[in-house]
Amino acid sequence: MSSVDTQLERRRNVHVFGSLAKQYKEVAGFWQHGRVTIAAFYSWLDEVPFVRPEGWALYPADGPLLPRDGGFAHPGPSGPFLQPDDEGVLDPGNYILLAPDGKICRVAVDPELPHRRAYSTNRTYTPHAGGLRPGLAGEVVPQDANFVGFEAAHIFPLSEADGFHDRGYDSFITDPLVDYKGKINSVQQGLLATSVWHRRFDDYQIGINPDDGYRITDFRRREGPSPVDGRVFYIDRNCPDEFRPSAELLRDHLGQCVLANLKVAGDWSVPRFDPELHLGPGGFDLSGGWWTTDEGRAQLDAQLRATLNPWGVELQRTARFDHTEA
Repeated sequence: MSSVDTQLERRRNVHVFGSLAKQYKEVAGFWQHGRVTIAAFYSWLDEVPFVRPEGWALYPADGPLLPRDGGFAHPGPSGPFLQPDDEGVLDPGNYILLAPDGKICRVAVDPELPHRRAYSTNRTYTPHAGGLRPGLAGEVVPQDANFVGFEAAHIFPLSEADGFHDRGYDSFITDPLVDYKGKINSVQQGLLATSVWHRRFDDYQIGINPDDGYRITDFRRREGPSPVDGRVFYIDRNCPDEFRPSAELLRDHLGQCVLANLKVAGDWSVPRFDPELHLGPGGFDLSGGWWTTDEGRAQLDAQLRATLNPWGVELQRTARFDHTEA
């Protein structure tokens, strides 16, 4: 698949191209571990903020896409479009977005980005942490509640407490053991994971679909089979609803995974936040390099909000940080 952008090729084996400004460019894709259906992929594409006509369809591309003037030449479809209700598994390969009659339809990608997250090892502040029993990757928490090696991962980012309240997500929390200000730290807003899978969950690499029996989807390429893709996230049916992870919040997180992984990031010259590189031991230099980019300034804003407001209390708008002089 040498015709595809090298960085995207390493991250994806499903590539979707559309006509942008009279050129074919990659607009979506992901890594298919061999389980995601055509119908599920259509539903994901519906969540990616394309500007497009009412009628569109996904066609298999006829052969490789050849580079041309910064984009790709129109390859044409190799057959009829895939049916949106097809429960068959989507094959890896190249696809193109066209109108149902096979004509070119212009698309554009909206600049919307997923919720930004600060990286930390926050534990739940609620007194009933024992409700967080299932491990994300299937690890079993010992019966003596020995949580060594496990971390409490927030489903909605703690650094975006204002957004949590603005969107009305407080209403999803029915936990009687927390008050209004503590709802973002309820056990309904968290799950247990080892540090590796906590970080991947925070990075929107994996999501849980409550509408598919709480099945986990791994959106990234792994060395060998993914240990979590297709696994059913354990829900204790004997546990009252008010102490289980919120289905609504898991649904929102899955949507952010779709947005973060299917949509083409655009400018690959500005890398995404990598805590191992950008939050190294002993501090980091804000006077130059990655932290002076728009991406770096936005991430610093999230890190400061999470550090200075660890309880997730709603902040006034004037408390947002301005780094224009950084």
